[in-house]
Amino acid sequence: MLLRSLNLRRLSYVLLTGEKNQFLTQLPTIQEKLVDALRNVNAPIVQSEVYLCIRVLLCRLSPRNLTSFWPVVLTELVSRLCHLELRLANFCYLQ
Repeated sequence: MLLRSLNLRRLSYVLLTGEKNQFLTQLPTIQEKLVDALRNVNAPIVQSEVYLCIRVLLCRLSPRNLTSFWPVVLTELVSRLCHLELRLANFCYLQ
């Protein structure tokens, strides 16, 4: 898990230091790997690195090139908010 999170951190760094829209040809592969990491790994450290990488992509790619990313971003956002709502409901129930 640690190796995967470090590799994701390296990817984020490379994306951030590159030119805007420099990695468009690799975008489908990057997206596939990020979605795979979100779906198959439940380690919080890996998930946080995936979210960081998505944030970097949102900064380094032009909006028209991010069309394929919005379903992933919105699905993860809804999932995280539902999880937070459930934890908050359980916390309020215990009080």
